[in-house]
Amino acid sequence: MARDYKAEYRRRIARGTSAGLSRSQARGHARSGESSIKQVSARDTARLRKGVRSFLKHGSITGAAKGAGVSAERLRRELYEQRIAQREGRRVSRLVREISIISRGRERTIKVGFEAASLIGTYLNAVAELLNTNDIAPLAPFVGVSVADLSGKQYPFETDPHVLYELSLTRTGTFEQVYRLTTII
Repeated sequence: MARDYKAEYRRRIARGTSAGLSRSQARGHARSGESSIKQVSARDTARLRKGVRSFLKHGSITGAAKGAGVSAERLRRELYEQRIAQREGRRVSRLVREISIISRGRERTIKVGFEAASLIGTYLNAVAELLNTNDIAPLAPFVGVSVADLSGKQYPFETDPHVLYELSLTRTGTFEQVYRLTTII
């Protein structure tokens, strides 16, 4: 007896839509912006991270995917979802953010991806609130927390109010100087 592939496909789509999934998710190939229904193992996550690091270092998706042992399609999707890269016509370019951070008693400019830049932005908002209200409570979530730049070097957040007050007297930066989005092709 031959398999009825059309009937199997219809059942898979019906099961998925009854579970609240879109048609593309039910097929097993979620669209960009939709969450995948497949579980990602820790081994796959480690491979993807290795692929992302290699892409940021060398700029080649196919080379990074081969070196990490994942498919180029999967790595490309991860890069787009994490906002590490964007597509410009037929080319894929890396998105790197140059952002100022206060670490170890001084202000530094580091290159980071989207997630780290978002965390640093939240930290800088807490610092601004400290300087405006003299309330140290907004800095509590950042005690002992650090952020890594694209090369992997860790920068702990400065949470000493005295150091932050001293640095605020010498700081004269606009938003554009603090947070710059640069595209590296």
